[in-house]
Amino acid sequence: MLPAVDAALATAAAPTYLPQHVLDNFIGLIDGGVWANNPCGLAAIEAAAVLKWNMAETKMLSLGCTETALVLRKSSGMRDTAAIIEVMMQGQSFGAEGTAMLLLDHPHARSSFFRINPVMPKSYASLDDASKIRDLAGLGRGEARTALPTIRREFFGAPAVPFVPCHIDRAAAE
Repeated sequence: MLPAVDAALATAAAPTYLPQHVLDNFIGLIDGGVWANNPCGLAAIEAAAVLKWNMAETKMLSLGCTETALVLRKSSGMRDTAAIIEVMMQGQSFGAEGTAMLLLDHPHARSSFFRINPVMPKSYASLDDASKIRDLAGLGRGEARTALPTIRREFFGAPAVPFVPCHIDRAAAE
């Protein structure tokens, strides 16, 4: 087991902002968002393949951190690195949503994938700019008010089955 501080430093290590976190054994860690910016597809695959959940009884609530409307212009080649990164991140996110929907939903029988991720103007706020925090908090409250009836109906209608972890603590088992 790793100390919580290592997990926190690793998840904060987004290469465009902070360097990788290197453990004492020289293993470098970076935030999972670098390769799975939107993890909902991986979560659906894990629910089906690893946890063996009945997908006909599984629902997912996916909360995003806003996205920008993607406008593709005539390519300026590799010079527009920010645009290329945005296309890659949104492409991964759309693919993850598609994967989750395929595993969880039947488009004519039921809806069990719910995504909240408001679209914002390009460059409205960035990860390293806290000046819009009040506006973003207000946006979050508004999105919550709008989604609350659906969330109550789909996720709070019945008592939850107690969570039982399925991992093995190898240190405790020895």
